[in-house]
Amino acid sequence: MIKIFGKITFILVASFQFSFSLANEFVNLRLSGSEILYPLPNGYCDVTEEPYGVMIKELLESQQVQGIPKAQAIVTLCNKGNEDNGYPWAWIGVLKNELKMSQKNFNKTIAKFLKDDDLLEKLNNEVLESNRQVLEEFTGLETTNSATKQQILWADEKSILLGMIYKANFNGEIIEEVILMSTSVVDDLYVYTYFYNLKNAFPSTGELSELLIENASKLNDLNF
Repeated sequence: MIKIFGKITFILVASFQFSFSLANEFVNLRLSGSEILYPLPNGYCDVTEEPYGVMIKELLESQQVQGIPKAQAIVTLCNKGNEDNGYPWAWIGVLKNELKMSQKNFNKTIAKFLKDDDLLEKLNNEVLESNRQVLEEFTGLETTNSATKQQILWADEKSILLGMIYKANFNGEIIEEVILMSTSVVDDLYVYTYFYNLKNAFPSTGELSELLIENASKLNDLNF
């Protein structure tokens, strides 16, 4: 459940200049005949077709892991200011809700999964190794990485929000990121939003959490 490109983010920001036009308020997410409207978080723009978004999307796709959706949209802050380090940024994807599971039951399933330390460690190690290989191939730097155990930060009838800290070491240069993952059950789809920010950076983890909780409510209301 870890998809981090800390070093890559810095490289891409230095390489590409964003060319935002008037921001759309929604993006369409589609999978196997199902389609929903996803409301962009307040203050964020869809950059999926921008050079930065295209590159990030390709990198995400290069380390696909079973059970993690394919990124359909990449979003970043619309107004980044003069000192843009690439954070925060996010990607959105969907999986089919084959079991027709409710949000309540999905939340219970996730809570149970997070208590299975052996299974969780196996999955996280698989994703960490995939992530490490991609980072080393892209940067050319020897990389080590680690992550804290995911914790449930919020759960209600419209979403469940998980949080964790990811740490990567690039030949002595250390980057620590906060990863937030919000999941909502909407009709026959699971809608995932992965948000990334530097540890102890603005906006705070609490502010980003509130943003995701609010956006999950908008998502459900929009597709009711």
